[in-house]
Amino acid sequence: MEKEDIFVLSTFQQNQLSSFKDVTKEFFEALKDLSLGELVHDSSFSLEDSISALEMMDPKMDNGLEMNNEIIWDVEAELNPYKVLGLIDKAFAAEISWQSGYFLSQTVFTNVYIQKLLLERQGVIHINDFYLENKKKQTIYKDLVDVVLWPFMIASIKTCGIFCQIFNKGTLYEEEEVSFNSHGLSLLDNIDTAQILDLLRFSISWLDSHSSKFDEEDRKYIKVIQSRLETKISFLRALDFSSTVDSIKDLEYIINKENLIFDFGQEMDIFFSISVQAKLSTTMPPRPIMILPMDIAFNDFKHICEDFRRILLLSIANPSILTPSNILNFFKYFRAKKPASGIFIRTMLQSLFFSNNNMILNKYPVHQFVMDSISEIYSAKELFNVINKSNETYNDSKYSIFNSINNFIKTATPIYMNIFRIMCHNLSRQRRNFCKLILDLEFLQTEAENIDMQLHFHEDSIQKQDNIYPYIFSSWCFYEKLQIMILICFLGFELELHSSHELSLIYWYLDYLLKIYQTHLNKISSYNVRFFNKKYPTICFSEKNDTILVTQQMKFDQRWTNGLQLLCNSFYKLFLILKHFSLICSPNKPQAPKSFMYKQRFKPFLFLKTPEFLNYETFIKDSDMSDISIVELLKILIDNFSKAKTIFEIIKNTDPKISSMLLCYDDFQNNVKNIVELCLENELTCKIILEKYNHLWFPTISICQNHETLL
Repeated sequence: MEKEDIFVLSTFQQNQLSSFKDVTKEFFEALKDLSLGELVHDSSFSLEDSISALEMMDPKMDNGLEMNNEIIWDVEAELNPYKVLGLIDKAFAAEISWQSGYFLSQTVFTNVYIQKLLLERQGVIHINDFYLENKKKQTIYKDLVDVVLWPFMIASIKTCGIFCQIFNKGTLYEEEEVSFNSHGLSLLDNIDTAQILDLLRFSISWLDSHSSKFDEEDRKYIKVIQSRLETKISFLRALDFSSTVDSIKDLEYIINKENLIFDFGQEMDIFFSISVQAKLSTTMPPRPIMILPMDIAFNDFKHICEDFRRILLLSIANPSILTPSNILNFFKYFRAKKPASGIFIRTMLQSLFFSNNNMILNKYPVHQFVMDSISEIYSAKELFNVINKSNETYNDSKYSIFNSINNFIKTATPIYMNIFRIMCHNLSRQRRNFCKLILDLEFLQTEAENIDMQLHFHEDSIQKQDNIYPYIFSSWCFYEKLQIMILICFLGFELELHSSHELSLIYWYLDYLLKIYQTHLNKISSYNVRFFNKKYPTICFSEKNDTILVTQQMKFDQRWTNGLQLLCNSFYKLFLILKHFSLICSPNKPQAPKSFMYKQRFKPFLFLKTPEFLNYETFIKDSDMSDISIVELLKILIDNFSKAKTIFEIIKNTDPKISSMLLCYDDFQNNVKNIVELCLENELTCKIILEKYNHLWFPTISICQNHETLL
């Protein structure tokens, strides 16, 4: 290498070197306040950090190590009302935080007062110890702690214990939804709720009689503390379930309470300690304290009370409106509500709906519930009445049919009940479990086809006519399966699973499913009308009044499906237009072929016999816009949005008895109102695009990465 080249290389290397600064002095200046061996944690905590923490015996990763410099609050110290209120509110926020999915060891158990009750007393608590007459004379502030704060902490533990009992009754996914692992500590199961309620009432009466002993500033917080105690009493009584009507009144009292959020008191972190995790029987590393801000916690609590009240109202509703379609619509709107209901509410809905293995809402046998669901489509109550009253001999020709139908109902019952059970899970679990459920419905449909064939043969042998009878049972299975398939696709939007470049694909498949569903509804409706007009007797169909209602409800379903299908078709074409103008772009380097990703997206439908699975080539063919101009396509979209808006405006005024929305009418009205506004806004958007697109002077120009101009 020549000298000149070496000089150039040296100069280049010097230019690439960073300029360094000696920070030794600043470094030691920052360390002077740290003790020997003390660790400094960054806000992030990666896998590499955790390995290093294990090597250096960081307490952050070892439950067995206690932090020597942690100050633990003396629970025997006296507190003024402002601090007591702050502690009560944060203890309450810890309860709500636990229901949000955190561990008890991160929330409720971090309270030093609760640690005292559970660890030192080993959960052995004598209620009489907390009545003032059993204590020595002391200051008013110490009495406040003993008579008010300690009883509230006992009530907080008891509330968690009741929640754990409720969670155990529901079908949920522990750790994924909520952890009710108490780490071997007693949650006061041995103490009756009535004893705790009496203790809280004594606390309120004590505050009433002793409020004059506090100064004027303290009395303001004493009133708020009383309100908190009354709220806790009302909620514990609502959880008692001794009387549903009384529980509803208690919840309404909480919901209408104006001073529920008045002042949160003085919040002090010293009342909460993570050191409890070193004393619990757990193999998990220490976890940080996770308690929601108190305003958020109280707002969540109010939502819990509102949802709880709705569930209890369902359980005492008039039996005449507790039809399968009404209840199913209630579940559909309840599962999709925003903000989403917490785990306690969803478990309560499960527990009340499946009151025991054989009854629905303690009113209907489960097999009767399934029969009613089928009768809502084909008005087949007469058929089921004959089955229930059948006394035919084994040689009777009907016996084989009725026996097959009874076996079918037994098989269908757990599958149909799973629809309601799955709707009580979180959204991710709903979609996953619905994908499994459609396979069960597929197998059930195959079994139902055999029963329908037997029923057809029996009817034809009686009438001696070549009438095409409906496939009642297989048609019902297909009806339910299509509803679940459509819901699975819409759940993808709720879970935000779809990328922008996939939207046209999803709406295209939804358009296809809704067309199949609409065709199926038309077929059911035509069968009902045909057999309604027949003069000869049949065991398949019921009386005139029942058939009229079924026909009206079917027309509503047809109108609703038609509106949804118009919207999905419109959005499918709208996103094709956006793709055409490169406003939505596919990934530059896809990880897999598009046909493979298509199959993955619709994998739950891939192995179903009905409806037929559409392949990716069909989508490409249908998405070809070469035969139609953008202007014509925009006009079609405007027309579709206008038609959909008209349909949903008619739907909005439908009698709730016909729409089967008696249990969720307000939610239904809000949903339809939003859809109408959506149709109007998108119609206007398409008109604006069309006007700009057709302007003779000023064309709409879009600049893409390849610098091409699209008009």
